[in-house]
Amino acid sequence: MLRQCSERDPRTRQVIRRYNIWYYPWYGRGLLQLTSPVNYSDYFNFRGRACPENIRNTLINEYHRLYAHRTIRYTDNHLSDTENHTPENIIRWRNNVSSDLHEVASSAGFYWVARDMAPYADIEHVLERCSVTPGGAG
Repeated sequence: MLRQCSERDPRTRQVIRRYNIWYYPWYGRGLLQLTSPVNYSDYFNFRGRACPENIRNTLINEYHRLYAHRTIRYTDNHLSDTENHTPENIIRWRNNVSSDLHEVASSAGFYWVARDMAPYADIEHVLERCSVTPGGAG
């Protein structure tokens, strides 16, 4: 069974987007796509924003449980904001990572530094050209 999640307009409560990703609503946002409660929580902390420890731990533990057990990701998933009583300010902070230009860039800078990405960017890369035929045509 595929669990489909949806995002609702906070004012009208109408569905504005549907998702088929098991880690919804903690999907990638920002220039370097923060994904998972761990990365968002670390970013909020970096910005000086407090996330209640009980909610943080519950979300992170659930994410790790689902990550480790692929077969239950859609059938026994407990990452939703409603189920975890995620406070409105945390939902707003998370959503701002994709809508507020400062947050979009700041989250990328945070991720770059916190996850020590520079060595990966500085190593020599071998580029190769290949052609791909879309849809198996030709």
